[in-house]
Amino acid sequence: MIEKKLLLKENTVLGLHENIRLRREETSISLYWAVPPAEANIYGGSASIYMPSATAVTLAFFDGKRTLKEIFQAVKYIWGNSPLTFDDFCKGLEKFVFVKTPPFNFNVPVLIEVIRDKKQKFMRYTPESFIIKGDNFNTTVHVSKFPTTISVMPSMECFTDCVYCYMWPHPKYSPISFSRWKELLEEMGEYELSQLGFNGGDPMHYAYTIDMLEIASTFEPHPYISVATKAYISPEIAQRIARIINLEFQISLDSTDQKIADAMTQRKGYGNRAIESLKNLVKAGITPAVKAVLTPQTIKSMSQTILDLHSLGVHPIRVTNYFRSPSRHKDELFNKADECEEFLKIVKEIEAKHGIEVQLQGSPPEVIGKPLQLTFEQRKKRWDNRSGCSLGKTILYILPDGNLLGCEQIPQKPEYFLGSVANKSIYEVWNSEEFKEKTYEIPREKYKGTACYNCPEFKECHSASGKGYCMRESYKLWGTIYAPEPNCPYNDKELPRQQ
Repeated sequence: MIEKKLLLKENTVLGLHENIRLRREETSISLYWAVPPAEANIYGGSASIYMPSATAVTLAFFDGKRTLKEIFQAVKYIWGNSPLTFDDFCKGLEKFVFVKTPPFNFNVPVLIEVIRDKKQKFMRYTPESFIIKGDNFNTTVHVSKFPTTISVMPSMECFTDCVYCYMWPHPKYSPISFSRWKELLEEMGEYELSQLGFNGGDPMHYAYTIDMLEIASTFEPHPYISVATKAYISPEIAQRIARIINLEFQISLDSTDQKIADAMTQRKGYGNRAIESLKNLVKAGITPAVKAVLTPQTIKSMSQTILDLHSLGVHPIRVTNYFRSPSRHKDELFNKADECEEFLKIVKEIEAKHGIEVQLQGSPPEVIGKPLQLTFEQRKKRWDNRSGCSLGKTILYILPDGNLLGCEQIPQKPEYFLGSVANKSIYEVWNSEEFKEKTYEIPREKYKGTACYNCPEFKECHSASGKGYCMRESYKLWGTIYAPEPNCPYNDKELPRQQ
């Protein structure tokens, strides 16, 4: 962190971080990070921060060229020569300039110091574009007028039948046409997305996915696009993929031991095809990502797998613990806690010796089942400090037929659909009363017979200003989303232990 006294001077020049996005909402401006999903926490989270029009206008002046003195004078003029002093102006900027500064506590500064002779990129906006007449900033409303993160699922079909698959068996779809997908993508391009994910099923199972990626690549400013697949990627396809801007292309491969890889996907020859795909991507100029699932079958070969993937030019390498899902769970896929601890030691040794970064994802198996061992006060404190759920506020999933879901792990049933964009715009459905009543304003009557119904903090989980709760975890526990999640201090039921 840079010393404050060395940075905030009249001749200091600052610019907006290249991954920052500012977007006009109905009564405010939202600020959010346009980064890969796996890096959201590095920057300080994926949720939007809402601010008055005047604050966004000020931020837009930071173009990497103007000095603090010049911006200060411009702001004073806009505000009618207010009594604001330069010191007060700088103090107001601290939450954007210095990390871990309340109320935002970002891990990366929003405003970056311009350093002479250093190549730097900055995000630039026109200040007047953020002027909202009669600005009536509402601090209690925390919902974007359009999602900042969208996951499209053009196909629920798969090339494999993975033993650890957490997706629900999908119903038969009447898929929307490619021309409709193009219309939806054109609408997305108008709203400065942070992230655009292609998931499924397997998105590469859809014949026009690369065409969709090419359309998304034309968005300005560019969102971060991610694809997760187990498809074979030929040299020709790799060349097309290489032209996509801001793309993270992830291949799933649980082991470089061919027998283990084939067994995990229940497809003969999968391991060889995955490695060939990685080689084709690297040859085309792409640095592919790989995700591997840690199970008793893969854990013993995982250290060699990490080394092999690194030698192929893979980055990042992600290893995720197998987790309990409500759809296709198998106890025998859990690793023992002591095996996980030993694996963590091995990973640290590999990182230290070879300089390989391994992203470990998912909680160790012993975590689930412990909440009820804590006192109510301990659980309440932890609950109050939880991260907020983005369901209906910033994130959206679009199924092959245009139906909308709030989470890919919630059953694809009509009762959980949030609406459809098969014949309506995303904006229209997102801002409808029906959508709100199925996401962050669910009526209390839906929770009759549960601890939620008489909960004194019901509004905190069911309003635009509240943090919400994890419906996915509620479903795992109760078989319905209309119930408290495991970590709720008012919940009196415990998930089965993983071991």
